[in-house]
Amino acid sequence: MSTYESALLLESPIGNGLPATYVAVTPPFAAFADSRRYAQQRDDWGYVEIAAGHDAMVTSPRAVIEILNRLHCEP
Repeated sequence: MSTYESALLLESPIGNGLPATYVAVTPPFAAFADSRRYAQQRDDWGYVEIAAGHDAMVTSPRAVIEILNRLHCEP
């Protein structure tokens, strides 16, 4: 089966109740369109976009570090 078609069975809620923030890259990676919409609709999740490639930690490491530092400092 395809990576994008195989069911993922979770025994606990996504994130196990920990705070979550979805980091989306622009331009959007088409394969993650459903995940992106899901994250945007979650009232209990943060949502951040950065101008970076799909491998943002490689193409835009400073932007990723800034996001992680902000998230780490939020109460």
